[in-house]
Amino acid sequence: MESHPYQLSATSAMVLLWAKDEIYQTGYAKQYLDNVDLEAGHPLRLECEKAWDHCHEILRNRKHTIFKLIENNLNKTHQLIILASGLDPLALKVLDINSETKIFEIDICNMDVKQKMYDSILPQHLSDQITLISSDITSKDVHRKLAQANYDNTIPTIIIAEGITYYVSNNFLWKIMANFQTKSHHNMVIMDYLIPPSQMNTNNAIIMTQIFGLLSTKLELDLITLLDYESISSQVNQLNGTMKTRFKMCDMELDRIGTNHFFDTQSYPGQVSGVEVCHFDI
Repeated sequence: MESHPYQLSATSAMVLLWAKDEIYQTGYAKQYLDNVDLEAGHPLRLECEKAWDHCHEILRNRKHTIFKLIENNLNKTHQLIILASGLDPLALKVLDINSETKIFEIDICNMDVKQKMYDSILPQHLSDQITLISSDITSKDVHRKLAQANYDNTIPTIIIAEGITYYVSNNFLWKIMANFQTKSHHNMVIMDYLIPPSQMNTNNAIIMTQIFGLLSTKLELDLITLLDYESISSQVNQLNGTMKTRFKMCDMELDRIGTNHFFDTQSYPGQVSGVEVCHFDI
């Protein structure tokens, strides 16, 4: 029997089960996931798929879009910060396309475990490109720890806020973003968010409420934070930033598979999943 020394929480394992066969099927990310036990994610995956058989399409579209934004905007002068990175191997996928990128991952737990996993598969010169920082992303200490890790705030940086806006308050979210504000607007933020049910049709609102209800129960959250493009634009304006692009789920699906199968461009918001991706400069 194949040995998988590292086991994840149910929610993390479910996300990687959905991503593994398409998003992380090559390179160091695949090697990494081959050493992770994802069994804990199967029961939650089945529960979510009872709400909608194809809910994995939402996650794959999201991850595809976020990675493509990174790929299209990354150059050798960039740094990358991944907020609340957990045990997701996005950093490894980035190194596969640009081995000179300096990457900082921040999370409150499991950074020691992740470091051991990286050390087991990465050559030293690539391992040196990733710095793992143990910290709550809402902590005032985050920037101090980044500075101690040789983060250079004068260099253009891409900040990834994937899968986190649902679980932090609106107030904390924009305090985090304000920490990366620059006078020259050389930082870019890429993030996904869940829109209010009032902007979805009835069926999709029910589906998304069920899915995020399951997740909030597993994570013992009191509420899920909802955002929309207009409110994000307003907050970015207050940071003197500039909104760049918005991707509805139909846009993400079309770019990923070349057609609209589950998310129809003509009937948006009738076929909206509830999840969107945007990026902005600050």
